[in-house]
Amino acid sequence: MEIITVTDAAHLSRIHRRFEYGTLLGQPPRLTNDGSVTVGRRSWDVDAAGWPDGEIELRAYGNGHYLGRFMLTPGPGPVPPLQARLVAVTPADQTGAALDTAGPFGEG
Repeated sequence: MEIITVTDAAHLSRIHRRFEYGTLLGQPPRLTNDGSVTVGRRSWDVDAAGWPDGEIELRAYGNGHYLGRFMLTPGPGPVPPLQARLVAVTPADQTGAALDTAGPFGEG
């Protein structure tokens, strides 16, 4: 599977990311589809406080079902503005749609 996305390269180049297929483990901070960040069940004001420590989860869904997540490690520098964060969640939506279309992992 190949996913090509045109985004704000200056912001995204500072973020290391990897995809984890399958079951959720732990409760890392989460970047949501509306560009906000939650830590546990609480909202995190990323614009005022910066990124929370550690990796940040970005979940991928296909047809309403959880399929996996991107684990993001923000680099140094300012937090991207809301518009850039909204662009950043697009690959998770695309990945979820692609995985849902492909069927269960391991079948082929």
